[in-house]
Amino acid sequence: MLAVDRDGPRALAAPPSFEVLWAHSPEDALEKLSRNRRIDAVLFFDGAAARETLELLSAEDAPGPPLFCIGPATVAGTIALELAGVFDELRRWLGE
Repeated sequence: MLAVDRDGPRALAAPPSFEVLWAHSPEDALEKLSRNRRIDAVLFFDGAAARETLELLSAEDAPGPPLFCIGPATVAGTIALELAGVFDELRRWLGE
């Protein structure tokens, strides 16, 4: 999973089945996505980073993994998740 957070990395209690990579900006996220095709999901911690990353992905016309956002889904193209239980929710969405 790629976590995008301008203030990160945050302390996440990721289970062993999740490897968490961090990006600090939309540009950093795009670079990591282009270099690592094994990223199964992207998790945003703020809507602005999600919107900017989506714009960059659209400009590159690059398909990507499912996009998730902590909190209310105010960004079209992302799925809202709550921070509490985030890994259980990701497993459910990703079919694991």
